[in-house]
Amino acid sequence: MEQYKKHLIDSVVIICFLTSIATFAATFFSVPSRLDAFMDHMTAISLFCLRFFSFVLLLVVWNLHKRKYAAWLITVLAMMITLLLYIFHQYVYGYIIMGFLVYCLLILLGFHNSFRRQTFKPSLEGVLLFSIILVIFLLLNAAYGYFILPGHETLYGSMGLSLQKVFRYLFITGGADRYSKFIFVFIWVCVAVCVLFIMRPLVYRVITSPKDAKRARTLVLKYGQNPASYLALEADKNLFFGKQVEGVIAYGVVDNWVIVHADPICADADFVRFLGEFDAYCQENDYRCLFMSATDQFLSEYSEMGYDHVKCGEEARIKLDDYQLAGGKMAKVRALINHAVKADVTVEEYKPLEKKDKAIEQAINRVSEDWMSGKKSGKLVFSVGGVNLHNPLDRRYFYAKDNRARIVAFNVFLPFDATRGYMTDVTRRTHDAPKGVTEKITYDAFMKFKEEGRIWGSMGVSPLANVDEGDNSNAVISKVLELVYEKGSRFYGFKSLHEVKKRYAPTEWLPAYFVYSPKSISVDMAIAIVQLQNSGGIRDFIKSQFKKRGGK
Repeated sequence: MEQYKKHLIDSVVIICFLTSIATFAATFFSVPSRLDAFMDHMTAISLFCLRFFSFVLLLVVWNLHKRKYAAWLITVLAMMITLLLYIFHQYVYGYIIMGFLVYCLLILLGFHNSFRRQTFKPSLEGVLLFSIILVIFLLLNAAYGYFILPGHETLYGSMGLSLQKVFRYLFITGGADRYSKFIFVFIWVCVAVCVLFIMRPLVYRVITSPKDAKRARTLVLKYGQNPASYLALEADKNLFFGKQVEGVIAYGVVDNWVIVHADPICADADFVRFLGEFDAYCQENDYRCLFMSATDQFLSEYSEMGYDHVKCGEEARIKLDDYQLAGGKMAKVRALINHAVKADVTVEEYKPLEKKDKAIEQAINRVSEDWMSGKKSGKLVFSVGGVNLHNPLDRRYFYAKDNRARIVAFNVFLPFDATRGYMTDVTRRTHDAPKGVTEKITYDAFMKFKEEGRIWGSMGVSPLANVDEGDNSNAVISKVLELVYEKGSRFYGFKSLHEVKKRYAPTEWLPAYFVYSPKSISVDMAIAIVQLQNSGGIRDFIKSQFKKRGGK
């Protein structure tokens, strides 16, 4: 049945493409009757609309093939209007196209649940280019309508003069006759829609209802065993809730890839059923799926569902009961903390839910601004959380003051394992902060968590560290990642990041995995990971690598 449905939908895509071309071409062989002024204008208007909607269908037909909901909605509306316009014209050949349109509409409406893919994170450049193309087409289409109206030889003389006329009444005089008034309203409505779409990437946020956000928070605090689980509550995530079981998955979408940071969040006993629901959703929408930084707790369940895995790094986990500064392994951190103490650095916790302090929040924002000014590329997103002072929820904030009582650094910690542990998520400092300030914040925070009876502290995952030592089902991919770790450290700093985490003498290093389906890692998957995690996109990532290489 599924294969039959797929063939029917594919046939609609092909028919949509062919009928759009046929409709677009046919409008140039039709002209107003030259018998009645009212009918002449109505004919010109209907031809204008036929050209416009056939052009739009040509632009969205590929996204219809990708089963995107927005393309489905535009196609259905455009086809309905086109069908009405063909009834108005009563062309002989139009009855054939009308038959195809009715067929397409029946299939699209009957299988509307197959078009569930959403359009995420639109490119500003892409939307801007699309809008410019559409507006240019509208102007040329309007001018052509004037050109074919009876009497154009004496009124406008040429296509160029018709275009000048369109510009004049759009921006200076406004329209007078029926055709002019219609074009004036139609074009400005389209321009307004284009502006909204241009602005959307600039203010893009995944919209999560307060009810869903509250539901997700409850599930994360109850079942979030992965230290990165709390990132599900970040604004850049889309949420998938279980229908048969209690659970949530936070994901992002880039092209054909659904990327999940951390494991599905649900009860252990429900894991396979919940993963099955999400896997069905991905297959239904023709997505390939990747789980980043998955733990080894559910590797057998992933394999049971047909997923492959390869180690992608190690998490630095600290058992707080045994954690102290004494000992040779803590020598580096101890020396840095002692340096901060000698510089009169003090650490305090800020609790915004108990009492908001505008001065502290402004100081924290200034630290972030100073930190960002020293970066050569956009900040990491998706796998790293934000400061979120506007919506702190269960986050813990610790900040450091120097000897002049200036806030010069801060850390944000996220709860995991039912708040039995906290992960260091955001660490930022000013360029002139005393040496060892971040280490002192981290250690003092861990000691506070220890006093509260928490069990674990986590420094997060060291990307690509010791990937050759993991339970890897794909030895070739493992070797490639190992090579990336060795050769790519000069650009990304894999080794230096791992060394920083080693300073804290973790109690254990827990493996983290890429888990993916289908069982292959491709170039487009790597591009999707970079694009999703870099706030400036793939081009910003590439530029930053050249800057680092050039030492700029």
